[in-house]
Amino acid sequence: MNNKDDRELQRKLRQMEAKINSQFWPELKIKVSRMSEKLVSWYRELPSVGKFAVIGAGLFMGLTVLNMFVHLVASLVSMAFLAVLVYIVYKIFLADNPSSN
Repeated sequence: MNNKDDRELQRKLRQMEAKINSQFWPELKIKVSRMSEKLVSWYRELPSVGKFAVIGAGLFMGLTVLNMFVHLVASLVSMAFLAVLVYIVYKIFLADNPSSN
């Protein structure tokens, strides 16, 4: 009985997912394509200096995001290293040793 209910529930979930996907994804694709067309036409209408400025700003923003990501990873690695050191110090100096009792 339970297995049959699970299969029925899975079937209903798949139907709901298919209905949502059929409604959402086509609209999203249309909106994204329209937005990209507007962006490309706007970029093509810029003078040469403007195109270089847009490319420069894009590169600057991209490198800034990359720099932030690298700093985040470095911070996480440092925190992990510090956690390992704290654990080792705890185990060596503060943990109860069975031989001392």
